[in-house]
Amino acid sequence: MSIIRKYTPLVFLLSLISIFGYSIFQSSFSIVVTFFLLGIVGFTLTIFRQSEKSLFLFVYSLSCFAAVMLAWVYSMEYGVPYWQGGSDELHYEQLGVEFANNFGILDYKAIRGGMVYEWHNSVGYIYFVGILAKFCQLFGEFHTMIPRLSNAFFLSLVSVNLFKLGLRFGMNKKIAFNAALLCGCLPLMIWVSVQKARDILQTYLLLSLVSLWLPIKQTQNINKGFSF
Repeated sequence: MSIIRKYTPLVFLLSLISIFGYSIFQSSFSIVVTFFLLGIVGFTLTIFRQSEKSLFLFVYSLSCFAAVMLAWVYSMEYGVPYWQGGSDELHYEQLGVEFANNFGILDYKAIRGGMVYEWHNSVGYIYFVGILAKFCQLFGEFHTMIPRLSNAFFLSLVSVNLFKLGLRFGMNKKIAFNAALLCGCLPLMIWVSVQKARDILQTYLLLSLVSLWLPIKQTQNINKGFSF
């Protein structure tokens, strides 16, 4: 854990430089606002435990840096910051912006059966992107980097939640921390999170549900049958 605390400032500095540089290049002030706002929220949620704070800051900084780098690579390869020039992430973004421009925050039902087919399986994520797009309207125009930074934020909270669950199950603190760090820093996890896929948000919601569903006493009882 001490190694992570040592290198967290460096990783944060790299992400800060990349975010500022990319926002200037894209002329998008909303990118910087989102980066700092999500960072402050995550820092506040983990401020009472040094291990959780270090875990959040490291994963968040690394993911934000990766988001900028991947957008740059895709722009060089395809001319736009989307995999193969546009996939599901572009679909979610276009529908989210359409929702933000034409409907109010409470008009969730306008998406299913109106903007998309009744059987569409990602209405909730479209709505979420639409909320982000509405937020961007306060600072300028929507930018594709905003949902990517949001996913980086949720990936960081996934790591923090895994660490907390590990402790609740009686795992050694170092093992729980390293497992959570490995999850947050896996290339596949970062790659999925910074492409505006809905998987990371779903994972965070599922982990939160598990945390609420398993009371502390129950996890302590379950732990009696395990050894770490």
